[in-house]
Amino acid sequence: MEERTKDLERDIANFQRQLESQTAQLQERMKRMKGRDDDMEQDLSKRIDKAKEERRRVERLEEDVWGNYLHAKSALAGLKEDTKEREQSTDASMASLERELNNNQGAADSITRIQQTLAALKTRINELARGVGVKSDGLRTKEADANELGEVATAFLRSELERLQRLLDSSVNERRRIRSQAEGSMRDFQLRLEKFRGDLRQINATWNAYDQP
Repeated sequence: MEERTKDLERDIANFQRQLESQTAQLQERMKRMKGRDDDMEQDLSKRIDKAKEERRRVERLEEDVWGNYLHAKSALAGLKEDTKEREQSTDASMASLERELNNNQGAADSITRIQQTLAALKTRINELARGVGVKSDGLRTKEADANELGEVATAFLRSELERLQRLLDSSVNERRRIRSQAEGSMRDFQLRLEKFRGDLRQINATWNAYDQP
């Protein structure tokens, strides 16, 4: 009986040691599992934070793309309107320039006719002067009348010639002004066009950044 009791006590002691060993192993496994769970939780938290940051970045890119699109759309509308206005202004300037050129051509023709008339008048006066061979009162009167007529006609024609010359000079200045205005408009148009192209490049860059992973 005593021997059986000792065997039972040994069995109980062995079972207790096994139980303690298994308990220790189980606690160690639970500790390792808890560590892995903590690591997984930290990794998951980091991934969530990264996903949130990525979402905010995408939202900012979407806002940038939309803002650049609206800006480019507005710039394009303004560019079209400005181009239309400048085309109308250029057409009006060209029409005005054509009228000025026509007027200049008429003035040039008038100057030519006046110069021809002056030359013919001087030739006629010289002929009258050479034709005076006899110094009679009648011839002197004709010569005086011819000289007076020549002086009046010459003064009038010279005055008309000067007026037409001033008209030509004014037309030249007007053409220069129109040309300068057209060149300024073209420079301004080029600047607006470059700005619009810059906006388009910005939109493309934003879209490229949006497409990157």
